[in-house]
Amino acid sequence: QIFVAAQFYFHEPRSLLVDEMNATFTGKDPAKALDSHDVGGKQESRHFFHLPKGWLKLDTARVFVGGFSNGADFAHQFHLAFSGKISGACIVAGQPYRCATTYFGGSDPLVTKLGGNRFAVPYCNNCPYDRTNSSRYTLSYDHCKHRPDVIDVDKLVDYVRRGGDLDDPSNLRDPRQRVYIFKGTYDETYLPGSVAAVEEFYSQLMQDPNEQVLFEHSVVAGHGVVISREYNVVEECLKHVVFGRTKLTQSTGNNSASSGEDRSETRSGMRAPLDAIIDYSNLYSFNQRQFEKDDDWSAGFGLKAWIYVPKACQANATVPSSISRGRSDGKGTDNNGNEKSGNDKASLDENEGDMCPLFVWFNPCGDDGLHYDVGAFEGWAETNSIVVLRPTVIRNNCELRGSAHGCGGAVTRGCWDVYGYHGKDYAKRSGPHMRLANRVIQYVLDRRYTDAVGGN
Repeated sequence: QIFVAAQFYFHEPRSLLVDEMNATFTGKDPAKALDSHDVGGKQESRHFFHLPKGWLKLDTARVFVGGFSNGADFAHQFHLAFSGKISGACIVAGQPYRCATTYFGGSDPLVTKLGGNRFAVPYCNNCPYDRTNSSRYTLSYDHCKHRPDVIDVDKLVDYVRRGGDLDDPSNLRDPRQRVYIFKGTYDETYLPGSVAAVEEFYSQLMQDPNEQVLFEHSVVAGHGVVISREYNVVEECLKHVVFGRTKLTQSTGNNSASSGEDRSETRSGMRAPLDAIIDYSNLYSFNQRQFEKDDDWSAGFGLKAWIYVPKACQANATVPSSISRGRSDGKGTDNNGNEKSGNDKASLDENEGDMCPLFVWFNPCGDDGLHYDVGAFEGWAETNSIVVLRPTVIRNNCELRGSAHGCGGAVTRGCWDVYGYHGKDYAKRSGPHMRLANRVIQYVLDRRYTDAVGGN
């Protein structure tokens, strides 16, 4: 077993409020424009960064998703539905696809659907009819997390194989498809067997699961994203999924910092983040509600998505640097520690090299959408040229925007819909959260630079 000395979510002390972030960009770039949105009937203004076309050096064949807890559930769900677009996933404590709404029979616990039972899911696949109350039974909330002994993975995989509004699952047989799965030994939110079912799910669909799937379940930790000297979930996720490190190499050791080695390089060839490596001028927010259509307004989608774009992934862009590395004097420093002036030009010639992968992280339940905590992914992104995108759903958004059918339960807690609150097709490409997240990702991909050497 691997013992960890410390464990925490990847939130670092520096937190950038939306108004603070966007105020620094006002009037500094013609690409930034003023948007407005309605909150509780009151018009409020925000400045957003409109991503210019041709700005991002992105490799459309290297798009990956990940998440923690409910975000992991959704990342897995999104990967299955859009396997033609998504090349891999990092599932940090998640449950199998459509497990939350599938009745497996036998001892699988059922509850009454009457009275808006908040301990039940609104949609159940194969649940029996309750003749006493003239209503269908439904499933206990999170039955797969709490009773993993009832899970029948074959039944879940069969649904995917039968097709429908999903990408062809044979995409997962591509050896470039890779999945990292993590569960701490003391995780009491996802009981033993619940996360293991995700590994079994992928194993039935992938050509070489021994090579493509990495399941780490020996780290002594609770329910969280582990970042310590002994083990770093972010590092191991990126090594296996984004950079394709094999299991044989994976077993050679953990984060080299624990042995006092030089952390500028890791054994996978990745560059480890150094102190204060995050450049805050590379952090942007943009209005993701521009992708809502008439039938999406009650989905609980957040106002903004966040994107971190290292300079190496920018082509011919004006780079605002007023909050670079936390400086408040409008100057900041470059990668060599030298002071910079107000705006720097990031030209394609200065940033020649491979196209950058896109990593999409889905937040867990409870994100209020009002602030951005710069996380550990951004440190690795800066040193390894990865674009990090974070779409958001926010808590209490139903109350802010008016109640509507399907806008309730876990959605009001800022959760991605893996419970069927938006109808029985919630896990398909056409599900409200699924299609909205896909539009945000496609918007970013459409901003890629297409004429560079090695471009798309």
